[in-house]
Amino acid sequence: MVTKPQLKQSVTTEKPAPTKRKLERTLLILVGSPLTIAAQTRILETDAASVMHRELLFGNRGRDANVKNDKLFDVCAPGCELTTDASRFNESDVVIFYAGGDLYRVLQKTIIRAFPEQRFVFFFYEQPHNFRPTDLDVINKKVGINWTLHYQQDATVFWPYGWARPRDKPINIAADYASSKTRKVIWVVSRCSTLFSHREHYIAELIKYIDIDVYGKCIEGTPSRVPMDVNKMAGKYKFFISFENGDCDDYISEKFFRYAKDVMTVPIVLGRRNHYEQLAPAFSYIQADQFDSPKDLAEYLHALDRNKDLYNKYFEWRKNYVFEYLPRPVCQMCQTFRDKWFQPSQIDMQQYHGLQRCWKSNRNILTDWTKKAANYTYTDPWTAIKQLNSRDKELRFK
Repeated sequence: MVTKPQLKQSVTTEKPAPTKRKLERTLLILVGSPLTIAAQTRILETDAASVMHRELLFGNRGRDANVKNDKLFDVCAPGCELTTDASRFNESDVVIFYAGGDLYRVLQKTIIRAFPEQRFVFFFYEQPHNFRPTDLDVINKKVGINWTLHYQQDATVFWPYGWARPRDKPINIAADYASSKTRKVIWVVSRCSTLFSHREHYIAELIKYIDIDVYGKCIEGTPSRVPMDVNKMAGKYKFFISFENGDCDDYISEKFFRYAKDVMTVPIVLGRRNHYEQLAPAFSYIQADQFDSPKDLAEYLHALDRNKDLYNKYFEWRKNYVFEYLPRPVCQMCQTFRDKWFQPSQIDMQQYHGLQRCWKSNRNILTDWTKKAANYTYTDPWTAIKQLNSRDKELRFK
């Protein structure tokens, strides 16, 4: 059973309103990049940047040019209106900044609120190690964030990459998911060096004991990130490796939810156990760092490979749950902004999204694996991985 996330204490300094006040008017919400908003650039709804930001928040509905900005919230959240036109900055109640650290780093001037009650919101999907401490200083000094729209559970609006949604009623599932699979393990990877997870070092050890077919930029040596038909291709594998490039608070990327939902295979994850327990059902994944070593994990995978009943246990969750990836809780966003309107707040981005939220910068939150990582640190893990990559080869382990 998926446990309800226990939201962490927010780093926001917030003064609760003495009495409950109700906002009577519609909130105008502006979304865009920091540079565009700072320049108050005029942007049409059909502009590529406008479509991108609409889609980020509303998915296919946002991509549909026939749905005007002022109608996007109508299906669920009366009381909010969206705009992507930064020239409306002066009339916008809420301003959502979507960008990576690079755009904050080149921000040349302070963004001054058009009126004291205007709320600034941080919206970004990446982990803290994608930001330099100086980036966060820029955000604190030149922007000043009131609320967050983010995958971290202490966000103002919790917006994860995915979650498990209970079905309205149980469904029938296939009797056997093992019979159609002819390969063991697949790993599709584009970031080759991961200082905040050491995943490549783990794989360099694991691949000694089980066949792993490795695809992507780190093997191909080209800018191409992943094969275009990866979903179709992965269907012949019993397991896929879903190791994140960093072990930071609450971070589980969309690939875990996407592949687990769309490809009938079992994900293997590496990271703090409680992150996955809160968002995914039991036996919907295998936790690598529950095993004493990569060799022990390989032996367990071989046992599942030989016993279809044990393997099929990892699909029983599908009777009662369905994974949703890139959910868009825009209704929750609108309601939260309205509910918190009379609660002034200021967020210190160094505390909220600093490197202390990742294992390498905070030795108190090491996972079991990262405690042992020194035992498996290779000078060049990719040489070992390439040598033993079983892709396009006969399986070494039958």
